[in-house]
Amino acid sequence: MLSSATHRVCTGFGDSKRSFRPPSAVPFQGCGQGNGAGPPIWILVSSVLITMMEAMGYGFECLLALESQLVTAQCFCFVDDTDVIEAGDTVHHSGEDICASVQAAATLWSGGIWATGGAINPEKSFWWLIDFEWDARNGQWRFRRKCSAAPEFDLMIPGLYGDIEPLRRLEPDDSERTLGVMVSPLENHNAQEAQLVSIAKEWAKQLRPHLLHKTLCHRFSRCAYLSQVFAAPVDYQGLGVPHPFGKQGYKHLEMILRHMTGGTKTGNYMDANL
Repeated sequence: MLSSATHRVCTGFGDSKRSFRPPSAVPFQGCGQGNGAGPPIWILVSSVLITMMEAMGYGFECLLALESQLVTAQCFCFVDDTDVIEAGDTVHHSGEDICASVQAAATLWSGGIWATGGAINPEKSFWWLIDFEWDARNGQWRFRRKCSAAPEFDLMIPGLYGDIEPLRRLEPDDSERTLGVMVSPLENHNAQEAQLVSIAKEWAKQLRPHLLHKTLCHRFSRCAYLSQVFAAPVDYQGLGVPHPFGKQGYKHLEMILRHMTGGTKTGNYMDANL
């Protein structure tokens, strides 16, 4: 069987000396990295998993303040990146009240992933417990920190080899990279800025010792603009977009106009944030 065979990388320079094979007698069950059918296969599998979560009553639901329309969500998926959501039934439920249902939802989701041939890597996974408390001094609501919101609770899931392991819990302002963006419930803009600066410095470091060969100029003129050219200053033959979020802002406006007037699921989520 190919799934239990020893694999090597074959290139024009020869075969790799290092090899790879499944670490146990149980072969890999996934469709494989780089498989062209991988995305549609995951759409089919994840659709069943999401339906399973909904059937068992897990997820989030609320009524829109303006239209009294019911909005529900079990998770948000983008390719193989998934955010699973579990919330209390009413606003009177605290973070401590939903710990048991959060654990049950995580167990069910990870079990579904395991049953369909996958596994969750605890090193690449994390979670937040989002709850609020009233700040009487400043007269506003604030996020509860780990030290005050169920500090003894550990969210446990099966790891890559079936061993039960704890997931890393983050503070509300702790950011983690998700789909290239530093995300946190409390919007840590400093983390995102540091990420962009780090990427820019790394790109400049790689570009500095190299030259743009004349044979590439004609090729670039016939293809789409590179992101570096799109954001580069006009003095350096760029398009002079004022900041890295310029194009992103245009896409946001396009999304608002398209979904909020079309009655889509995404439009319902936008309405819920008004």
